[in-house]
Amino acid sequence: MALESKKPALAWTASMLYLQGPEAGNVQFTLQCKNIPKGSTLNMSSDVMGPVPPISLEPTQVSTYPDFSTGIVVNVPAGYKSNINFELYCAGKPPAGSSVSLVAGYAEQGNSDLPAHGSPVKIIVVASVTITN
Repeated sequence: MALESKKPALAWTASMLYLQGPEAGNVQFTLQCKNIPKGSTLNMSSDVMGPVPPISLEPTQVSTYPDFSTGIVVNVPAGYKSNINFELYCAGKPPAGSSVSLVAGYAEQGNSDLPAHGSPVKIIVVASVTITN
C-alpha cells in the first residue's frame, strides 16, 4: 500500500492589481519570504493571459531560511491589467514575524541587460503587496 504525502495547508493567499502603462516591457514578479519555514510551498498566477511567458509560477518549495525569494521575468504588453495572485502552503501557522511579499518591478533604464561581472541591477518597484504574521 502506497503512502500518501500530506499536502501542507493553505496558510495565506493574496492578490495585487497590476496595471501596465502605455509601453510594453520586461517586468520581474518576485515572491520574497522572511521567516517562512523550509518545505513550505509558494505559487503565483495572473487572472488574464497576455504576458510572454505567462505570469505563472508553479509550486516552488522554500529551500532557504530565514530569507527566500523566487520569481519570473515576463514581457508585459502595453495596457495590460490583471490581478496577480499568490498562495503560501505551510505545515501549521507561519511563525510570528514571518512575511511574504509579491513585488513587481523593472530594471532601471540603461540596465535592462543582465549585470556585467556581478554588478547589481537596480529594480524599480511599481507594485507590491505584503502579508505579515
